[in-house]
Amino acid sequence: MSDEMHEHDETHEHDEEKLPVLELENEEGESYEFVFLGTVRVDDQDFAILALLEDYQDEDEDSLELYTFHYSETDDGTTLFNVIEDDGLAARVFEAAVAQLSEGDEE
Repeated sequence: MSDEMHEHDETHEHDEEKLPVLELENEEGESYEFVFLGTVRVDDQDFAILALLEDYQDEDEDSLELYTFHYSETDDGTTLFNVIEDDGLAARVFEAAVAQLSEGDEE
């Protein structure tokens, strides 16, 4: 995927799971539907934890591929999801995301 994706449609609730679903479009105009699993804060920055909707709904999958994006909002209110370019930061964000999601599973 490209370095930047932006929200294409309004966030909406998916009927089965009641988790927000985002349709994101990359710079090439390709759209992807993601389930918004939450946020995590690392190094005083907020990051979105997402999974592809299709993968999330696949009951045959034992694991779920997570996507983490740094997100920000433009002056006009558009939400941008940017790829984390620093490998060290990306690893810390991923570890924090897995830990946070694991905590939620234990409750």
